Amino acid sequence: MTSGWQPPPGGGPGAWAPGGTPTPPPFGGGTPPPPGTTPPPQQPRVIELPAAPPKSRAGTVVTYGCLGLLFLCCMAGGLAYYAYWKTRPPVDSAHAFLGHVRNGNLQDAWRWTTPQYQAVVPYASFPIAIDQVPALRQSTDARFDKRRIDESGTTACLEGVLHLSSGTVPIFVLLAKESGYWRVHGFSSSPMQGCPASP
Repeated sequence: MTSGWQPPPGGGPGAWAPGGTPTPPPFGGGTPPPPGTTPPPQQPRVIELPAAPPKSRAGTVVTYGCLGLLFLCCMAGGLAYYAYWKTRPPVDSAHAFLGHVRNGNLQDAWRWTTPQYQAVVPYASFPIAIDQVPALRQSTDARFDKRRIDESGTTACLEGVLHLSSGTVPIFVLLAKESGYWRVHGFSSSPMQGCPASP
């Protein structure tokens, strides 16, 4: 007596017989390799990328040139800011002195001068000294474009202009540092001893 199950005709790939194992499909779509044979390894696929364009020597020079120029600009800006910051205190004192003169507060202006100046020009003679530079009373503002502090850090020379309704006139202010404060030691409309014109 036979079973009702029959193997598929031809016993093709994947056929299974009772008590057996499935027949593997043919290797690579062809004849399977002999027993004990290791199939050849698959070769990796190599993808070739386009070569990078060569670097331009001119472009490199321009890049480094721009970086160098930027560095020099930063250095110049830093030095200018340092010079401005360092000379700011004597400039503020000069503006305070000129503001008192402009407003007619000669006594307060005289107090902004150094003890050495006061010893030579007492307050009774101070109005005469002010009148030697008429623009001091007539000015509306002042600007100091050239500033210089000596190596000791105790004497400053300011060169600029006084603004008048009719234009500008030159002004030179000599200051000295006394007890931590900058005080006026002299002023003139032309270069004076200790405060020459800046180059």
